[in-house]
Amino acid sequence: MDPSELSHYKAVNSIVERDSTFATYKYALLRGVIEICRDFPPNIREEEDKVFLPLGRLIEKWLIYYYPIFSSERFIPQQGGERRERDRQISFRTTFLKITDFYKELGGYSQWYSDYQRGRIPKEIHPEFIELCKKIRTTITTMPMYHLGYSLHGKPYSVFDYSRKRIAISRDAIPTRDFLFDNFGEFYFVQKEIYDVFTLFGGYLTGETTILQKWAHLTHKMDASISPGEMISILSRYPVEERNVQAAEQFLSLLREQDYPITCIWSGQLLGTTGYHIDHMLPFSICKNNDLWNLMPTEGHVNEAKSDLFPSRALLERQKETITNYWTRMSEYDPDLFFRELRLSLVGNIPLTEKWQETAFSCLIKRCNDMTGMLGYGEWEGP
Repeated sequence: MDPSELSHYKAVNSIVERDSTFATYKYALLRGVIEICRDFPPNIREEEDKVFLPLGRLIEKWLIYYYPIFSSERFIPQQGGERRERDRQISFRTTFLKITDFYKELGGYSQWYSDYQRGRIPKEIHPEFIELCKKIRTTITTMPMYHLGYSLHGKPYSVFDYSRKRIAISRDAIPTRDFLFDNFGEFYFVQKEIYDVFTLFGGYLTGETTILQKWAHLTHKMDASISPGEMISILSRYPVEERNVQAAEQFLSLLREQDYPITCIWSGQLLGTTGYHIDHMLPFSICKNNDLWNLMPTEGHVNEAKSDLFPSRALLERQKETITNYWTRMSEYDPDLFFRELRLSLVGNIPLTEKWQETAFSCLIKRCNDMTGMLGYGEWEGP
């Protein structure tokens, strides 16, 4: 490792260890940025010596992290001295409770996330949801982002800073993922080298022995009746825990009605009407991605052989025509869903032209290469 890279890693580790922690915000900020760097490279852009990320994506992460904490029947403090009394609560808890209370009898955490992901948040809580996102943005930018790194650099905004240019957001806006990412501005790494550390070593920082454990122990310090183990269990919850392949199965059923030959995405073998599997090209256990573009038909034994590995570049190139043909059919089957998911989780802000399949395929290759070459996940050469 280059000595300069090691010094930046030490700097990040020092911030995790030494920065004051009156609230859990620091850990939510670090965890969110690390996961965005690891899982959503299409949302990241570089300009000169800075690396920019959508603030809306970070707000989404905080919604995911804090939902199971605030929806718990038990009051779980997230700031020193926080109590059930409204005047003693952190800034966005009260607004957040309007969302969790609304979904309490409708399926809770997972149903909220499903509605949000698909742009189906009920109209009656649109204003409250927009207001919640605004409050989280204010909290992020004026508290942990302001203070992070102060122990090391002695000045505010020394690790992250954000664009002060804001778009006026109406309470009547429709809160979709696209809207959140497009209308809540950007934040950026003050030093590009720190972005490299987050990309390369972020997984070590978010493990149970580091950020999650520290978050859990800080909560335990606020309320001794909540054990660190119990808090880690809460923090480890995620709204997408199951491989939901319903959209792909409906799509394949339509293809069968049209007598379209369905073949295994990796072997090329013609598939029967039963016994086939739906494979996540980007492994679900790692990427938690149930988007339609990521779901492909495959032979059962082939899917079991691939398991949680990423397809190699050579394999993807061999199967390019099959993959892009399925994508074309998917885009005709449900264009709104397909292109929304494609943009949010694969191609990012890259413009999609008439040859969008080429752009998307290049992004798929890059994502797999980054996951295997840069982050060290397993690679699969095919059957």
